[in-house]
Amino acid sequence: MGVIYKKAIIRTVLAVLYEYIKEGGYVLEFILPLFDIINFAPQETLEMVVDAISTDTSPLETAISIPLVLEYGAVVTGALSGAMTAVANKLDLLGTAALGIVTGLGGGLIRDIILPTQSVYLLDNPWSMVVCILVSICAFFFSGLFYKLDKPIAIFDIISVGLFTFVGTDKAIMCGYGAIVGVLLGLITAVGGGMMRDICLARIPSIFRSGNYYAICSLAGACAYILLLNVGCTKVFSAVICFIVVVTLRWVSIRYNLITVTPIDLTPKITGPIRRLILRSKQKKSK
Repeated sequence: MGVIYKKAIIRTVLAVLYEYIKEGGYVLEFILPLFDIINFAPQETLEMVVDAISTDTSPLETAISIPLVLEYGAVVTGALSGAMTAVANKLDLLGTAALGIVTGLGGGLIRDIILPTQSVYLLDNPWSMVVCILVSICAFFFSGLFYKLDKPIAIFDIISVGLFTFVGTDKAIMCGYGAIVGVLLGLITAVGGGMMRDICLARIPSIFRSGNYYAICSLAGACAYILLLNVGCTKVFSAVICFIVVVTLRWVSIRYNLITVTPIDLTPKITGPIRRLILRSKQKKSK
């Protein structure tokens, strides 16, 4: 796809998004002033915006990275979630530390085992394991303190999901895989740690149970990241949009109590009309 066509697509997306927000895009209303500036600015300004968020380089050339503070913050959040779950289930100190490591680093470990690379985040960054152990020890001895911080922890949890989503997706792309593999590995990186935590506790993983959107947020964010890269956006811009999609969907899910669908048996709705048709045809034959 040529650069001109990519920029035309980006320009169209901006216009459509502006109209959506203007007509009642609810949770995105706070960025309407930005689109007002873009929409009514001279053509040169619009072109500058399009040039800033678009690129003609291949996504395989450079890997995206996140600041060290956010990277370790996401790891700490995962480790704390695992450690608090271990405390709630009355595990000992070793079990708490193990569950903290599994939850904080498990998603990245699964991703790196699947990908044919020599790089494993957990081994390349041994300090991440030390951080998980220290967080787990704090949670083990001071669990009451962390119970009072449940809301801030929940907020940073979804932030970490947003970060891990585009990091996992990007790593799959850097290995030369396509959109489907990228989306799946982005999802695994984001929620794999929590899934391993629940498996270690012999219970159904929370992402498979009915509840507010969680894994769906990661899937949507990974899809947005892949889509924007394919139309020529820079990795930084694509990652920001991916992050916004994840966080916004999670907030909307909690705010409006949107939950995933439980199994629905539609068999009676299908077999009922068929049985009535068979019955009517038999009655007509008998007459």
